[in-house]
Amino acid sequence: MSTDPAVFQREFLVSLWKIAILAQAVERPVVGLWVMRDLRSRGYDVSPGTIYPMLRRMAEYGWLAPQGEGPAHAHARCEYRITDEGRKALGELRDEVARLHEALSE
Repeated sequence: MSTDPAVFQREFLVSLWKIAILAQAVERPVVGLWVMRDLRSRGYDVSPGTIYPMLRRMAEYGWLAPQGEGPAHAHARCEYRITDEGRKALGELRDEVARLHEALSE
């Protein structure tokens, strides 16, 4: 890779991971540890310092919502479900990804 892997991850991959998280959340609630394990199994070097802030930001933007009343303490497991706004965003993102895929395939 011709660029710093951390820069590549931050500038490109994190956005793709957010789309994948929304798609997973359609099927079932997502948990940071599960997301991290899934991405690691696909060969991505992700850390809790990437995943947990990403999930919190996605919740702040209204795409995900914590289930229940939230964790009892800072290190408790938190399950996130997709919101109506998250479903709308995912629909738009699917269209954009399809458009980009088509352009890249030409």
